[in-house]
Amino acid sequence: MKDQKNINSSLRIIQVLKKNGWSQSDLARRLSISPQAIQQWVKGISSPRGTNLKKLSEITGFPPHWFFMDEAEEKASHSNVTKSAKLSEQHKILIELFEKLPESEKNLLIDSLHEKQRHYDKLFEELAKARGKK
Repeated sequence: MKDQKNINSSLRIIQVLKKNGWSQSDLARRLSISPQAIQQWVKGISSPRGTNLKKLSEITGFPPHWFFMDEAEEKASHSNVTKSAKLSEQHKILIELFEKLPESEKNLLIDSLHEKQRHYDKLFEELAKARGKK
């Protein structure tokens, strides 16, 4: 039975297939599931759940909840983020690029940025000490 959740995920999966130039079989191979499961998703008969949803999120770079949002919800979500945060153009670009990354890459990037911050903090501290000694 088609419900709104399945219809939304169906539209999102079709969107992902078109955006990436993938066939249903391509997506099935990437997720290590049967093409019939993808076909059920595309037809709106069922929707991805659990491990399959997590893997789908990772390979597409979209968060799991995105697959169940309709376009109006997505626009409202983006609108609320930019209105409340008053983001600069640079921040918006960073967020957009970050959201397209697979979850594992997001975590690696965050770790890398934390490491850079620690490095610069240490460098600044050493510089301040050196200036204080003169």
